[in-house]
Amino acid sequence: QQEQTCGEIRECLECSNRYSCGATGDELMQCLDCSFIGCGPQSLLEESNQHMMHHMIRTGHSFAVTCGVRADVFCFKCGDIIYHEIFDQERERIDISKRLPWMGWHDGPVQRSFDAMQFLNTTENGVIWRGMIASYPQLVPQELVHASRLSMQRLLVNRGELSSPSSLAWSSQSLGFAVYQNENESSRLSEIQAPVGMYNLGNTCFMTCILQCLIHCVPLQQHFLQHVGHHHKSCELVRSAYRKNDAKSSDKSTTAKSANDEFDKANICLACEMDKLFLQYFGSSIGQDVTRAVCQAPHPLSRYETPTQGSNFKDKSGGFDGADTTCSQGEPLVTTKLLAAAWKSGGMDHLAGYEQGDAHEFLQAFLDIVGKHEGEYRKLLRFMQRLALPSFVPAETSAVNSQNADMIKRLFEGTLRSVLICDECGCKRKMPETFLNVSLPLSKHLHEKNVAGTRGSKAKMSLERC
Repeated sequence: QQEQTCGEIRECLECSNRYSCGATGDELMQCLDCSFIGCGPQSLLEESNQHMMHHMIRTGHSFAVTCGVRADVFCFKCGDIIYHEIFDQERERIDISKRLPWMGWHDGPVQRSFDAMQFLNTTENGVIWRGMIASYPQLVPQELVHASRLSMQRLLVNRGELSSPSSLAWSSQSLGFAVYQNENESSRLSEIQAPVGMYNLGNTCFMTCILQCLIHCVPLQQHFLQHVGHHHKSCELVRSAYRKNDAKSSDKSTTAKSANDEFDKANICLACEMDKLFLQYFGSSIGQDVTRAVCQAPHPLSRYETPTQGSNFKDKSGGFDGADTTCSQGEPLVTTKLLAAAWKSGGMDHLAGYEQGDAHEFLQAFLDIVGKHEGEYRKLLRFMQRLALPSFVPAETSAVNSQNADMIKRLFEGTLRSVLICDECGCKRKMPETFLNVSLPLSKHLHEKNVAGTRGSKAKMSLERC
């Protein structure tokens, strides 16, 4: 019910326009036994009419959930908000499934276990054992859960959602950048506002011009920056988990050289390198260290843990260390890692090195490999989602989210349809063929035409006139 109602209900169903208390978000509650929506107790809002409390007294219902981002569970018998690890996991699962549908998973039966390896770091007694703590492991692999959390944290930080409950565990760099994003207009959160140069590494200008064109492609900016379609940290975690699992079940008869080659190719993802380039480019254009801000791991703070010696906390007063997230605005980028990864990816051996090359040829090979690596990442996600839930169907297969499934095909791929007609029976046979580029002939001669305002001048060649 919380998944269907959160964000849709804006006012109490019992409050009239004249006596409305103005409860919104987490100040509203939905009964978990029925579909009633009402304003919560006065502990959430002093001006509340407490229609949810009246409803529970009349019906005998005991539990309700707030309709805001916190989705807290309220117990009428206790008269307070109740907390449990299962509630936190379910809120997190629903949030990920809604915001990042390609990384979400379905709910499953609750599992209970015991964890005897949990310790608490205290200032008085040092590290102490917490004892036999009840744990509730999820059905999906932990690597998928961690990868989803990394992508979700980057999405929240990039959008400047400081009201998110997870913001309490963000690092100082993440908080600083979130504040900067919160002060900007929502339409410019992931907009590259100014061009940034790239250093020429030998004769690599033909590659640099292609990268500049791709970076300024608005749909690509939205995919990597705004929608977090391919977070390189999440991809690295998923690929690492898959390689460990594959290494245990691999055939021992393969030679060492072939195994090393396969490992090197599996460890390269051009989609990850493009994501890093977009973060660096966006950060340089606005003068912020975006890569450090959105990729920093959260502090290990919860109801049971305290900051360890390796955290970024500077002193006992809780001050943050290293909160400055600014960098030199307009600083040129060095694309050494991206070009090296492209050369080692296996599809651009003929373009490897620092010699001159053809820009269009580089674009074809680069887009082909980026699309393949993006597709492999999505396949690994679906594989991990189905490990414990074989009947799971990811949300990206729906018509709404299918556009995000294959970004390169959606943006750059076209279809050429050939039609064969029989002269005798008139039967038609259609054969579609996909392509990433199409060759168009250019006119041999440019005819002189009178352009408005410039008589006698030659008309310039343009894409529209080809």
